[in-house]
Amino acid sequence: MKTRLLLILFAAFCALSSYAFVVGDANGDGKIDVADITAVASKILGNNPESFNQDAADANQDGKIDVADITTIACIILKSDDVDDNTVVITYNGSNADVKVAKNIASYLTPSVDGANVTITADESLDTELTYKLSGASENGSFTLNSSCKCIIELNGVALTAQNVPAVDIEDGKKISIVVSGENAFADTDANTGKAAFYVKGHAEIEGDGVINITGNAKHAYSSKEYTQLKKKFTGSFNILASASDGIHVGQYYQQNQGQVVISNIAGDGIQVEAAADGEDNDGCVIFKDGSLDITVTGIACDGIKADSLVNISGGTIKIVNNGGAEYNTKKEKVSGSACISGSAFKLESGDISLRATGAGGKGISVDESATFTGGKTEVVTLGDVFEANDDDTKPQAIKSDLDIIINSGEVYTYSLYGKGFSYDDEGTGKFYINGGTALAVGEKKSETNGGTQVVQTFTKQKITEGNTYEFGGVSFTVPAGFNHSSAKIMTSKAE
Repeated sequence: MKTRLLLILFAAFCALSSYAFVVGDANGDGKIDVADITAVASKILGNNPESFNQDAADANQDGKIDVADITTIACIILKSDDVDDNTVVITYNGSNADVKVAKNIASYLTPSVDGANVTITADESLDTELTYKLSGASENGSFTLNSSCKCIIELNGVALTAQNVPAVDIEDGKKISIVVSGENAFADTDANTGKAAFYVKGHAEIEGDGVINITGNAKHAYSSKEYTQLKKKFTGSFNILASASDGIHVGQYYQQNQGQVVISNIAGDGIQVEAAADGEDNDGCVIFKDGSLDITVTGIACDGIKADSLVNISGGTIKIVNNGGAEYNTKKEKVSGSACISGSAFKLESGDISLRATGAGGKGISVDESATFTGGKTEVVTLGDVFEANDDDTKPQAIKSDLDIIINSGEVYTYSLYGKGFSYDDEGTGKFYINGGTALAVGEKKSETNGGTQVVQTFTKQKITEGNTYEFGGVSFTVPAGFNHSSAKIMTSKAE
């Protein structure tokens, strides 16, 4: 009797066991992985995959096998016990990418992985700041984030080249904190239909001690719809290696508090800031507080720094070389020139600035309103001739303002081989005042003040040779490379 009962129980257990399964283990191999997704996809296509478990394959338990089950299995795979809460870890490995999502947020995220192209879509109900950690490398990989809440993007030695999309595309209009460690590289191809090789829809705040190298083969290299700020905690390097358009193109404002930025091999502007016209603080401004900025421009009618509003410098070092020239713009029916720095206004409080424009009509600083100097050291050199086309022209002035130039302190040295050192609205209400500091203008044309409290001296028909040191009116200067003039006009002014 006892033996018979045991046999009945054993048979019942075997019967139940035959119906036991783990949801998602479509191929019945005891684990849930990509092979189960392959099995479900094969079943949907009308095949009969080996060891297929219909009940386990119905991962969302809706009574049918379809694409929704593939998505559910993918989410099961991506849930991870070894990932910190509120964190997504993405590791690129050649043609593939591994994505791990913390369990506490898995229900809010829909990851999609196509080879090494990763897209994360967050549910609109998500209101928690998440951290996305990227590492590894792929020559056909990308990262796209669709979200509506603040997030942290950690770049931990990641190298991505995207074929038809941006290498990084953060479609999130909130604050995006980008923390950089190790060496990171991003590039696109000329088939990219996005806005940049590295794009942020919101405002980006960058910190860390690592390196970012960006190459934009389609349009801009780096772009943000709202402001981009390099924080004081950014002690690394941000390098634009090449760009088919602007190196850095941002909305609202660009602010650099620290770090090293190098921009070269670009076809557009080095840094362009577009005003958002919504009344936000610093709208259209470039704010440079510390660190270093090195820009080389070669494009015709392009600027090193181009701001819709104020360019305000209060520390650090800036070096800009603009080898581009001018052109006749047929749409605007006028000549368009180039400058190392252009904006509505310019203000230097402290810092060390070196500007050099070599193209025809090229300018060092060109502003619509006023250029004000209250400290620091500035050297501006223009070597290009006047550019003329269709009864219009643009002249190669070192510092040009359509209104005022005011020097209150600091050192300002200008050299213009075919133009003026200082050019302002001298036929209207414009002012060129020197109230303190040291000022020098060496040029083809004479620079003259129309006010100010400091004595100004002028000297004419002076032979000036590159590399040599001269003194006029108490101002000593060494002539920069490439500047040679047989009959220069010199203006000097120096505080007693």
